[in-house]
Amino acid sequence: MALFGQAAAPAASSTTGDTSKDVEVPAGQVPSDSISDLQFSPTNDFLAVGSWDKKVYIYEVNGNGAQGKWMFECPGHVLGLGWSKDGTRIAAGDSTGMLNIVDFRTAPASGTVPAQQAKAHENGIKCVRWFQTGGQDYVATGSWDKTVKFWNLQGAEPVGTLTCQERVYSMDVKDQLLVIATAERHIHMVNLSNPTTIYKTITSPLKWQTRVVSCFSDATGFAVGSIEGRCAIQYVEDKDTSLNFSFKCHRQQDPANRDIAKVHSVNAISFHPQHGTFSTAGSDGTFHFWDKDAKHRLKGYPEVGGSIVATGFSKDGNIFAYAVSYDWSKGFGGNTQNYPIKIKLHPILGEECKPRPGSKKSCDVKKGATSNLSTHHNILAPSETPSTTSGTHCLVLSMPPYGGFPDGKKLATLLDGERKWFIRLDQMSPKDSPMGGKLPSSTIHEVITRICTSMRAYGCLTREFDDAKMEDRDTQIKLVLNPWNEGMDPDKEFRVFVSPPAAKNTREPHATKFAISAISQYRWPKAFQAPWGFDLQQTIDLVSQGAVKVLEDIIAYTEELSEDITGLLL
Repeated sequence: MALFGQAAAPAASSTTGDTSKDVEVPAGQVPSDSISDLQFSPTNDFLAVGSWDKKVYIYEVNGNGAQGKWMFECPGHVLGLGWSKDGTRIAAGDSTGMLNIVDFRTAPASGTVPAQQAKAHENGIKCVRWFQTGGQDYVATGSWDKTVKFWNLQGAEPVGTLTCQERVYSMDVKDQLLVIATAERHIHMVNLSNPTTIYKTITSPLKWQTRVVSCFSDATGFAVGSIEGRCAIQYVEDKDTSLNFSFKCHRQQDPANRDIAKVHSVNAISFHPQHGTFSTAGSDGTFHFWDKDAKHRLKGYPEVGGSIVATGFSKDGNIFAYAVSYDWSKGFGGNTQNYPIKIKLHPILGEECKPRPGSKKSCDVKKGATSNLSTHHNILAPSETPSTTSGTHCLVLSMPPYGGFPDGKKLATLLDGERKWFIRLDQMSPKDSPMGGKLPSSTIHEVITRICTSMRAYGCLTREFDDAKMEDRDTQIKLVLNPWNEGMDPDKEFRVFVSPPAAKNTREPHATKFAISAISQYRWPKAFQAPWGFDLQQTIDLVSQGAVKVLEDIIAYTEELSEDITGLLL
């Protein structure tokens, strides 16, 4: 369906999207209070909208926009909606714990319709989803009472109950995958062929409160959004964990200080039913389309005049609906009388939601790949993501935050006892790498894998890379082992300068195939006169040999992956 008869047009090359063709539901037909959920019918051109005004609105979407068709009331504030797989029924959960269901096969052609109501939970029902298993329809309800219940609608009691670790905040179903996100950042995964047993529980990869989960179109995983302006891509099976990553979104950079940004909640995530790409929308009033497999932002759209609280794609993916209303991200004081309440329909034109050509699950790194320095074991990860320079994003490995590099974050790697090997991410200035070469996406992930010997360390580096690529698909990435500064304590620390391996088939004894420079270093927590004692020269030799071997491995592996890398700095 094309809104207002608009045919799909070729997409512009710009990553900035256009909302000028978006159609708004007439003001007299929208809810009178904040919108809580929005769901398209899987079989018809109907859009359901739930609101805190205790009503559910059903709109018929056509070439002229959307017109109100049905409405029904609930005892409490509507919190979550779900359509049956055949599109004939809709269920709504409310703040009183009531489950409200309408069967449109027996409803009038339009107008107010009654709902069948049953007390399903002691506390509010935050999420509602329908699914089929064994050829039968079921409704899953997720509640603030820390349970998910399953109903076959043939009796007053649930046919199964799942006890969660905390209150249910978000929930989604695709095929036989049920994902439940709760308070305290717990995420439960359930195989709906055995719905009363939790298949797997993880802690969210994001550090702050979970706002939304949404299943992939192929049910192999899900996306997680949080209040910190970050989204994570998470696969269900352990064999796919190397494909997991997270990225920053819905953040507004301070033009005067690039180290400061306003962080907005990710309120909604929706997957395109055909292409497998997805949208995020947030408190900043913007929405974006992303390609998770290529790790790129496809389009970003301008602010729409208020927080976006719910989104959804139509059954064929030709229309993207989004709801604007207050999301309480600024507390009671932000809930002003004139805050907008809107429902808008965005026509998907051209290729704005299509994955990039050749897009695939490209992050085929080997989980836990290690260097030949067998004593490496990473034990710490940075507390936050480092900053990057504008224009060209750089991943820089260097040493602990001293002197000239006060802003970096560190990864500490335990060799043995209390001796530590430090690597730090840091901002790189142009003078640090004037001739750095460009690395293909697949290669940079492999190089990072060779450097890192734990998934936490790997995650830190890849998160910075993924953030940069999501922001700009043409970003050039350089990986640099940055020479350390002069600010060191000679009583506790010493350096080992590692000569890069000589290039083969050259007359110059010190020539190298790549421009490589490295400074390897031990840092000791106590003075060298430590009571346990150690052989200084032996330790220097050990570190030197190990560092040279690691560099040789990285270079050799990189050569195998890419024949055309020149000027690579490590």
